[in-house]
Amino acid sequence: MSRAISAACIQFLDEGQSRVDAERSTATIMATPAFRGDPTTLHFDAIARVIDENFWLYSVYGTRDPILKWSHYADGHRGIALHFDASAAPFDAAYEVHYSETYPEFPFPISDADADNNKVRAMILTKSRGWCYEEEYRAVRGAGIAHESQRPIRERGLRWDGQVVELLPQALVGVTIGASVPRNLAIDLTAEIAARRSELQIWHAAPSYSRYVLTFERTR
Repeated sequence: MSRAISAACIQFLDEGQSRVDAERSTATIMATPAFRGDPTTLHFDAIARVIDENFWLYSVYGTRDPILKWSHYADGHRGIALHFDASAAPFDAAYEVHYSETYPEFPFPISDADADNNKVRAMILTKSRGWCYEEEYRAVRGAGIAHESQRPIRERGLRWDGQVVELLPQALVGVTIGASVPRNLAIDLTAEIAARRSELQIWHAAPSYSRYVLTFERTR
């Protein structure tokens, strides 16, 4: 099974970097104790930790419209939504999430023949259909740098501090202010954004007067 996992990692990491670099990254991951020994006695908690430490996900969404998203992720409509340029790093490397009624299923232990890139993507990019309104995309970053030649691929020209990344200024193209942000705060926030980044689009969300939807008005 370890060989199969290794093959799958290489195929997934091979996108955007050389095959040699993908193999080096995979070798570093597979050298951890979690992946050594008898496959029947692998410590799956340890494997989960290795994956957590070496593969980071950044989630973004293709729409700001759903009311539930503002309730879940924007402090009950009291927050803001940031608009990013989809062609800027790391968003240009994001994969579209697949929504399903059922879990993806694979034979276990998985064989080398079954460890293809599509199966790896299914494990990372499948989510319950109940969340399909989010239109989620996920950027995947292999965190480990086994060789200096991997750094441009891993860092994508960005500055990283652990799992925190400093985006390039031009990646941010707009802001939407939530419908429940207090009026005085919304006014101050609009002025602050305009003063710092005059080129940014600024939108305000508001509840519709006739339908259970949000409306969006551009104010700058």
